[in-house]
Amino acid sequence: MRYDTLTRCQLAALLGTLLFSAALFSAATATADESASDKLLAECQGTWIRTNANNGAKNRVVKVIEGNKETVSYFRNGMLTRAHQVEIEVAATEHFNLFTFKNGVVIAGPDKGDKFAGPHSYAFKIEDNTWYEVMQLLKGGKGRPNVNQY
Repeated sequence: MRYDTLTRCQLAALLGTLLFSAALFSAATATADESASDKLLAECQGTWIRTNANNGAKNRVVKVIEGNKETVSYFRNGMLTRAHQVEIEVAATEHFNLFTFKNGVVIAGPDKGDKFAGPHSYAFKIEDNTWYEVMQLLKGGKGRPNVNQY
């Protein structure tokens, strides 16, 4: 009888130790992920510009990230045609960086005042002072993937 009692106690202690260790590992991993995401958000800060020409028009997109806010302005031949502002979150995952935006509002252009809730996400990376983003790649994305470089 004593042997059975000790075995149960030992199993309970082992299970408790395993659960505690798993909780510690999970907390350490979450802290490391948060730290990596905080570092990534710091890398995102600033102004990112993309230009192209289309049918004789010169297009420029200016992405400005300050804190957890992003403002994107669209210009055609030097004239502002549209701008919107959103709240952002970034996450450094095991396989790619995830950029999520939500609570958007159009702040310039014919749709000024329109809102879009989100959240919407896309994969991105920053390398050699260049921002790469791939829209419509993640599950649920509609249409062909769209790659942009700033």
